[in-house]
Amino acid sequence: MVQKSVCIVTENLSEPVDEGIKHFAHSLIKSCPAEYNVLGLAVRSSDQTVNHGTVSLNTNRLFLDSRLRERIRDFQPGVICYVPSASATLFSFLRSRMLKLQGHTAKVVMVSLQARDYNWFSRGLIRWL
Repeated sequence: MVQKSVCIVTENLSEPVDEGIKHFAHSLIKSCPAEYNVLGLAVRSSDQTVNHGTVSLNTNRLFLDSRLRERIRDFQPGVICYVPSASATLFSFLRSRMLKLQGHTAKVVMVSLQARDYNWFSRGLIRWL
């Protein structure tokens, strides 16, 4: 059986798990079925003690980082799941696009846990991204 690879990306997975986004991301990583190969990436965290099999990388705000690109390239995920800590902002859509460029053939999904309204300019940019 071919093992499926999923990369779950969020900004911060450090302890303590004390708020909703962290709870969701931790639960998502821990609850993936055994037939999935899962990599959790905490990409805006300087905490090296991230648990549950995740890797901490302190990247810039746009996820333009050679270490992040190499991790994604080496892992070769079929799906990259991005869980932004600030919901689905315009920058979250831009970061999702950066993940798509780094993941090449991987499908990228973004999970937004909070509703958000967009002005006409933001809606146009989001469609373009």
